[in-house]
Amino acid sequence: RDLAVLRARHHQSVVILGSATPSITSYAHAQSGKYTLLSISSRVGGSTLPSVTVVDLTAEEKREDKRIIRKELHEKLARNLEAGRQSILLLNRRGFSAAVLCRDCGTPAQCSHCHVSLTLHKGKNRLICHYCGFSIPGKTVCLQCRSADLAPAGFGTERVEEEVREFLPDARIARLDSDTAADRRKFLATLADMHSRSIDILIGTQMIAKGHHFPGVTLVGVVWADGGMSMPDFRAAERTFQLITQVTGRAGRGEEAGEVIIQTMRPGHYALQYAQQNDYRRMFEHETGLRRHPVFPPFVRLTVLRVQGRVESEVQKTASAVAAFCRRFARQEKFQVETLGPAPAPLDKIKDNYRWQVLLKGAEPEQLHGICVAVRASTTTLVKQGCSLAIDVDPENMM
Repeated sequence: RDLAVLRARHHQSVVILGSATPSITSYAHAQSGKYTLLSISSRVGGSTLPSVTVVDLTAEEKREDKRIIRKELHEKLARNLEAGRQSILLLNRRGFSAAVLCRDCGTPAQCSHCHVSLTLHKGKNRLICHYCGFSIPGKTVCLQCRSADLAPAGFGTERVEEEVREFLPDARIARLDSDTAADRRKFLATLADMHSRSIDILIGTQMIAKGHHFPGVTLVGVVWADGGMSMPDFRAAERTFQLITQVTGRAGRGEEAGEVIIQTMRPGHYALQYAQQNDYRRMFEHETGLRRHPVFPPFVRLTVLRVQGRVESEVQKTASAVAAFCRRFARQEKFQVETLGPAPAPLDKIKDNYRWQVLLKGAEPEQLHGICVAVRASTTTLVKQGCSLAIDVDPENMM
């Protein structure tokens, strides 16, 4: 997106950024006059927006139900199948279970190269790291206490598919996630089957949430809406709103009205409430209010300086040196730039590389640019041997 805007400025051409859920920063640009806002006030084709129901998973009667698909969504799926209509189930987590825990000591099976839990993929009978691809057999022992008594915890699209097949054995079910869509031909064949109505229920991750037009889909179920909201990223709520709103838009695009069921443990969260109401404006106003204190985009620009290397002590020393340099340079030049860190990245080890980061916040892009140029010019003295430094301007991912 940023590169498209830059190229348009260079060629003096027009860029059209199209979305039902623009980024908070893009919409702020439209509000300030930097971008021109063009809005569509009604749904294309004249169809009505689907009705949206939020199911509170923390309610006592819900806690007693151990199924992933709870009663309300279960009944709607069965009814929709009986009526010959199509359904979509969204869960933005692939695999069978999110982690495998030792019953004796509670330690999760972890990747040998990253500080993340391995995900169980039952179809492959493997525990797989979703960051580096490392995998081990599904039946393994706990590295902490050598116990062989390990149990799956959490759930992914694979487990949702298994449960749906159990209670709707006659349904024609397909799953789309990065495991099943690795083969482009199979991916396109699955989409073609959805269009021809050869599939009754499509289960998938965010890749099924945006841009698809399935006129036969009248029911969308969000299996668990809370996964993205717990991310250590200031855009977590924004992205949750975008995902829920986009997948809601897959229902009722044909002649029949649509319905959406959202299962969540945080029914009062503003991102879900505004998604339920399809109210982007109020979401924007709420989110920008939160981002004023402490200040975050669109009110400032961010730059992340990421240091990585195989020796954690050297990575930490480099990150500390970079942070001290940035503070010193900002004081010397009288720049209004705040330096946060150094601190370990939220994902502090990936592919055998430890990761630390320094965050720069400032309202003037020229000042941020000046600091980054100075850091790059001093890398030979700042960056320890075996470490590398990456500068991410306006980062889209804080992880």
